[in-house]
This record gives sequence, C-alpha cells and structure tokens, in this order.
Amino acid sequence: MKSIINKYLSGISNNEEMRKLLDWLRKEGNKEEFRAEKTEWEDRTANERMPIDSQRNWNEIQSKILVQTQYHLNHTQKRVRYLSYAASILVIFTLAASGLFFYHYNQQPSPTTTTVKAAPGQIANVVLADSTEIWINSDSYIQYNSNFASTNRDIKLVGEAFFSVAKNKNLPLVVSGSKVHVKVLGTRFNVAAYPDDNIFSVALERGKVELFSPDTKDFNYNLSPDHVAIYNKQTNELNIKKANINLYSSWKDGLIQIYDLPLNEVVVKLTKRYNQKFKIDEALKALHYTFTIKNEPLSEVLHLMETITPIDAVQKGDIIELKYNKSKEKKME
Repeated sequence: MKSIINKYLSGISNNEEMRKLLDWLRKEGNKEEFRAEKTEWEDRTANERMPIDSQRNWNEIQSKILVQTQYHLNHTQKRVRYLSYAASILVIFTLAASGLFFYHYNQQPSPTTTTVKAAPGQIANVVLADSTEIWINSDSYIQYNSNFASTNRDIKLVGEAFFSVAKNKNLPLVVSGSKVHVKVLGTRFNVAAYPDDNIFSVALERGKVELFSPDTKDFNYNLSPDHVAIYNKQTNELNIKKANINLYSSWKDGLIQIYDLPLNEVVVKLTKRYNQKFKIDEALKALHYTFTIKNEPLSEVLHLMETITPIDAVQKGDIIELKYNKSKEKKME
C-alpha cells in the first residue's frame, strides 16, 4: 500500500489504484498510516514543487474521502435516530396501549344489577336473556347482573318465584335466597324464600335441581319431580317429601290453593294476594282451612271463613283482626 500512496501523492496513480486506496482508507486505523506516509513523502519532496495535477488529485481524493466518510456517518446517524425514534414510537405505543388497556380495564363498568319486583298484591312476569321465564309473587323481587347469560346465570331471590329455566348445560342457573342455593340446568320449579319466614322451600315440577349450601360442604341434595324440599332456617333441618306441586305453584296462574293449612299460613297467603295486614287471636291459630281462591275479592274470602269457622273479621284502621267467636263455635257443634 505504501507504493500506491506514494504514486497517488506523486499524481501518477491510476483509477484502480485510487479505488484501492479509498477502500483501504475506510478501514479503521489506516488514516493514521496514510498521514504518516504523507508526512514522510512531503519531507522528501520539500524542496520540490508538487505537481499541479498531484495537488489537484490530492484535493479530489480528500474530498472523496470526506464525502464517503460523511455519507456513512450521516447514514449511521440517521439509522440511529430512526431506530431511536422507532424505539421511542414503540415505547410510546406500548405505554399508550398498556395505558389504554389498563384505562379500559379500570374503566370497564362494574356489572350493573337489575331488579324486577312485584308490588304487594301483584304478580310480575319476566323473560330473561337466556329465555328463562320467571313469575314473581306479590311483594317479592329477583336480582341479576348485566353478565347474566354470558358469564353467569345467578339470580338472587327475595320472596317467592316460579322458574321455567332454559337449558344450558355449560352454564347452570343458580338461585340464592337463603343458606340454601338451588342449582339447575333446565327445569320448572318454585322457590319460596321470604326473609321473615323461617321456611325456605323448593317445589320441583319437572327436571332436576340440586340443593347446596356454600357454607356447608356436606349439604348437597338432589330433588326429583313432584317433590318438595322444606328447609327450616332455625333448626337447619331439611325435609324432602312427595307433594302436589300445584299447591305450591298455582299462584302464578292467579290461583291460591289452600289445602289443610293452619290459619297463620292462610293469612300469609292472603297478605301476599291482597296486600292486607292481619292480626290473629291466639285461640284461632289451630284452625285449618281448605279452599281455592281465584278472582274472588277479599271480602268474599273472609265471609267464607266466617261461615265455616268461629271467627269474626273486624277492620281496624289498615289491619283486619280475626277474632274468636265462641257463640259461633257452639252453633257449629
């Protein structure tokens, strides 16, 4: 390479030699060697005048080296800036996407709760998103959230309701109304879960339901059609028996089936149906009744009860008092 440098400095190198020189100068450390050779050449020719062509060639090659070096430098800087910019864009995009995700995640509205209530003395009917149909008895309500039929089929019941559940093997419907929950896939059943009543009952018309308690691992029972499960909240006892399910569910059709019920239970049904408060004499609580109410007004029902049992129905303010009438009892003997 020393001879090529000297030929170049002397202005007698050809194009091929100049190309080799340029390629050599691009390598790290060679510029220092070139300068050393140049200094040595200048010292030898100090007393000689440099040819004009040599000077011109020197300036040209220096310019080419400068241009080539600057080009690569600029190209490298542009790449660095571009990569940095791209990295910044990526970081910003990643942060933005993450922020957007967490924003949406955090801003996702909590599931909203829907409440469907039957006013006192009324019956409500609702068909849910999964085609499950529910009849809600007087002064009762159900609650479910906006994820119903998508991620859950959970229903909270306060009071009494009859369920005709659409089948979904992958997403059971769960009714909670007490310590006992009812789990079903698709069936028809009635649940009575009034908070002020010591009895929680499930009457199964068709299909199959599972009774379980989230608080008690050993509490798990299956109910068969035409059977009713009666759970006592005070004693934590469960009684399952065969029954006429129509007696438990006919209310949804506007009928009240009263079959050998004590007066205190009859009054509960009358209160739900007619939205009327009652007060009962202790002496009357042992009386039992059997009859059916369809569209009769409360006055006719009370008149029937006064006719077949020794009671008097007396209105006092917003309360009807059912009083024992001893003279009637004697006439009925």
